[in-house]
Amino acid sequence: PRNGTLDDKVLADAVHPGDYAAALKGKWVRASCRRGKQLWLELSESPTGPTSLCLLLHLGMTGSVVIRGIGAAHYKNFTVDCTSWPPRFTKLELTLAAHKGKSKQEAVVVAFPDPRRFGRVLLRHTSDATSCPPVSALAADPIASPPTLDDFSTKLKRLSAPVKAVLLDQSKIVCGVGNWVADECLWQAKINPSSPANSLSEPQLAALHAALLSVCTEACACNAESDRFPRTWLFHYRWANQTSGSIDSPLGKIHFETVGGRTTAFIPALQRKGLATPKPASAQKASKEAKGSKAVKAVKAAAAAIEASVTSEASAGRKAAKPRSTPKTSSAASDIADGAASGSANVENGAAAAAADAKRACIAALAAEAPVKAPRARAAPVNKSRKRSRSDAALTQPELDEGAATAAATTATAATTTATATAAAA
Repeated sequence: PRNGTLDDKVLADAVHPGDYAAALKGKWVRASCRRGKQLWLELSESPTGPTSLCLLLHLGMTGSVVIRGIGAAHYKNFTVDCTSWPPRFTKLELTLAAHKGKSKQEAVVVAFPDPRRFGRVLLRHTSDATSCPPVSALAADPIASPPTLDDFSTKLKRLSAPVKAVLLDQSKIVCGVGNWVADECLWQAKINPSSPANSLSEPQLAALHAALLSVCTEACACNAESDRFPRTWLFHYRWANQTSGSIDSPLGKIHFETVGGRTTAFIPALQRKGLATPKPASAQKASKEAKGSKAVKAVKAAAAAIEASVTSEASAGRKAAKPRSTPKTSSAASDIADGAASGSANVENGAAAAAADAKRACIAALAAEAPVKAPRARAAPVNKSRKRSRSDAALTQPELDEGAATAAATTATAATTTATATAAAA
């Protein structure tokens, strides 16, 4: 900057004011490169040496590259002040001393002014800037490496965000597309910017792909000189300095609203919403549901086996007890048995002990539904395992409910253990 103070927001890699100067001084420029909105210089230690450092430059909202004696480019929304050198708001100034034989040519001086400070100047100690962020995170470049229609369509179909927001995301489909370019592409494809990306029909996807490549190619061919853009472009009529409402134009009534966090210009009468029905679930979600279905089948099969075992042991307990009569009770114990059977379904995944506890609790509850007077000696394991009391001959309903609650608590513990084991296995 003019006052010599380091702008550590724009020059984000600097720790000390002299870091950039020390890294760049004496380096040779081997190549200038671009992907999307990211520019960079490949630098080496000698004229013929390999690339060892990359100087990355992103213009942000108001950044520009100015060469002394040549002047600055003209922009729609701001003007670069070149009345003095370096220009006002300069963040970085480079002096390039070219040599031709033994006669030293006049140095070329380049400045990077950025009033709003959204630009970035970064250093990457690598021979390939595309192998590390931020360049490695960028999607395909519509000029240097345009995506095929199949790849373009496949990626859009997976996304439910507004199609304009997807186009602006530099990591999703393509990089280098800014606000007005996205609006221009959607206008030429006659697609409403707020349409979900996965709602576009096949003809709409093809039209958007063609418009994207056409707009970017034409703009570069015109050297970004907007006066040379075709008069049918929305670009010429969208600059109304408003974020909502509508204006008249030769193309139709242009409406403004916010889509994807950016002011969006489009013509509702001519730009249609997506014509395809969005799928309720992505392919990935469907795959997970299919796996879940297999797991449910396995659990049901295991539950059926446990239920059969519980019923068999409960029947044996009743026969050994030789009940005199069976009072009418609630179906709590039966429900508990079903719960225990379901809760202990996945015994192969580490819940065998918990399932056994739940099963024994169910057997005890089922046996309690057929109370009898205490026999002197019985072989049934249920009667051996508990001490008989005077009330065993005729248990009251509250006592039965208390026993059912105890068994239910045991069943819930078994189900929780089984669920945990199932989740771990999944």
